[in-house]
Amino acid sequence: MALVIDASVAVGWIAPSQSNALTRAALKAAAESGGVVPAHFAMEVLRALRRLERRRLLQSKALVTGLQDLEQIGLRVDDANPIERLVAIHKIAEQNGLTAADAAYLDLATRAGMAIATIDSALARAAEVIGVALFGL
Repeated sequence: MALVIDASVAVGWIAPSQSNALTRAALKAAAESGGVVPAHFAMEVLRALRRLERRRLLQSKALVTGLQDLEQIGLRVDDANPIERLVAIHKIAEQNGLTAADAAYLDLATRAGMAIATIDSALARAAEVIGVALFGL
């Protein structure tokens, strides 16, 4: 079954300093069964990678190559209109002390009935609280 992929996981696919066993397993699972992401995913991934690049933890060439590889995985962007999801996302964020971006992943996972792959501890805790399955090893 497809997974909701959090940006923290995808960053681990590209930046070795952010990679771990869970990010590697999620890459394999997404490549085999598919991954779904909210509309803001690409910008969130790029923002995190640019931060690593500016801190000299990731070289520009590796960043570009990683982004090209990410395109090839075939992640599907959720087709729900984000503007129409704002109230629901705000409610999830408010109730769980999350950013709006993180709440959007939980909104997607809840609507799709999918597990979420994340290495973000706050997002993982909130997923457990609201009953969203966590992808694990």
